[in-house]
Amino acid sequence: MPSAHVLVIEDNQRIGDKLVEVLGLNGFEVTLARDGQSGLSAFHAARPDVVVVEHLLPGVPEGRIVDHLRAADEEVPIVVMASTGRAQTRMLQLGDAFIQGFLVKPLDRKSTRLNSSHTVISYAV
Repeated sequence: MPSAHVLVIEDNQRIGDKLVEVLGLNGFEVTLARDGQSGLSAFHAARPDVVVVEHLLPGVPEGRIVDHLRAADEEVPIVVMASTGRAQTRMLQLGDAFIQGFLVKPLDRKSTRLNSSHTVISYAV
């Protein structure tokens, strides 16, 4: 059985690399994009099973990457990462049809290991 493909879109190198490591160790095939435009290109090139994305990224008009992903595909599960309560509130107000999970940054070692892999696994299988 092939592993689920996860697209991680994160401009912070440390966080992006850690997510690739943790998800890879949990058996996922992972693609990492470091800005919004690269993330959208990777998304269109090979539709992933799940997207883990930073809420605001360079390279996307108005920084609204989630809006662009959702406009391209209404069904792919999206897990959003953000460091502000305001971003979390906005995403949660949009409802489960818009995003399926939320990770609060900064991600510490334990939460990165447990929460991100658990959140992604629950939407990828």
